[in-house]
Amino acid sequence: GGLYPLHIAQYARYLKLENMLFLDASELTENPGKVMRKVAQFTGVEELITEDNFYFDAEKGFYCMRPPREVSERGDFCLTSSKGR
Repeated sequence: GGLYPLHIAQYARYLKLENMLFLDASELTENPGKVMRKVAQFTGVEELITEDNFYFDAEKGFYCMRPPREVSERGDFCLTSSKGR
């Protein structure tokens, strides 16, 4: 529910629905790699970030990311305790 249909209708005045990607936030928290794959496929960019780049941190209760080496030299990172839900 909510106001999503109203906002989507506003965008649909200017964009075709097939040019919009709708994602469920719960899917992002449950399987972020799958969502990243969907975004890459939808936008036509190389799938550099996939399920293999995420792991579940049982202590924190959410996923952390291991960036691909070709994209970043940064090590693994997780959201802070105030961000992970």
